[in-house]
Amino acid sequence: MKNLENVILGFKGGRDSDFIKYIKENDLLSYQEKELVNEIWKESGRFELWNNKSIHVGKNNAVKFMTENFPLSKKANEIIAIAISYEWL
Repeated sequence: MKNLENVILGFKGGRDSDFIKYIKENDLLSYQEKELVNEIWKESGRFELWNNKSIHVGKNNAVKFMTENFPLSKKANEIIAIAISYEWL
């Protein structure tokens, strides 16, 4: 997981960047790591987590969900949640 975390931590995206494209095009990641990110993205972007008046509540819900369900650091989860939050804006 260290390799995957390092790649995630290296993501310098913003509103106009595409996190999933960044992951898919990264040659340092294995197929399994890319599939894990796709699963994390799909599960952590669910309506139930983000259906709130505040995008910050949705982000916090997603980080908590990822921390409880996937083997990544909180910082990596926060980066993913921020990337997902742009989808909900």
